[in-house]
Amino acid sequence: MEMQIEELKSQTGSIPDFDARWKILTVFIGANDICDGFSKGFEACDGNTTHRTLLVNRYENNLRKTLASIRDSFDRVIVQVVSLFRFGSLKKARAGHSWCGLRRNIIVECNCLDTSLSGGDGPPDDEQLDELDTTVSAFNDRIETLAAEFNLQRPDFAVVAVTAGRAQDIPDIKYLSDLDCFHPSALAHEAMTRSLWNSMFNPDRTPTPIDASVPVFCPSANSTIYVGEPAPSSPLREVVSVV
Repeated sequence: MEMQIEELKSQTGSIPDFDARWKILTVFIGANDICDGFSKGFEACDGNTTHRTLLVNRYENNLRKTLASIRDSFDRVIVQVVSLFRFGSLKKARAGHSWCGLRRNIIVECNCLDTSLSGGDGPPDDEQLDELDTTVSAFNDRIETLAAEFNLQRPDFAVVAVTAGRAQDIPDIKYLSDLDCFHPSALAHEAMTRSLWNSMFNPDRTPTPIDASVPVFCPSANSTIYVGEPAPSSPLREVVSVV
């Protein structure tokens, strides 16, 4: 993330009046932290609470540094930090698709999703996937905590947790790439795009099912971008909305 922020700063240096313009920056990250773990790659699903805590703490520390760097590098920016969906739901989405099962023998995209801790040749059992989703939920908790902490530390800097997709299931195989049955398909990208756009204007932060057919909100002259409320420690005490 540090390298990406430095590259972003480099690229934006050539944009006229960049500092004076309002910006939306979306941060959607965490899958690699969960899938790669530490040394063995199963820390997100092995049921060891110490491993889970270390993994979640590392994620929070990296995300905290990223948000601080964005805050200190850019003016007039609203940061959307996107919650993670329920990883364990991929098992059901993949069910009955022979290529998805064969692919596990060729390439492992995510240890906890592709390999059984029991050592068998089959897919992970439900207990392993439940442990995985417990870790995903802990990641989402940290996202929301950091968003609340950083939000409106300045009048021109907001951090909002996009919780629409939190703990939501991948609907079916059409939302997964034909290549690896793991990465999002074009349909999933469309669903995410609609969700991100609609969330910008929606004060209701209730998670909703992933659905690419959801209508796109059309803002009016009176619409405002939702930025929530300042953290208790912030000098800003009033709700701030950005047109």
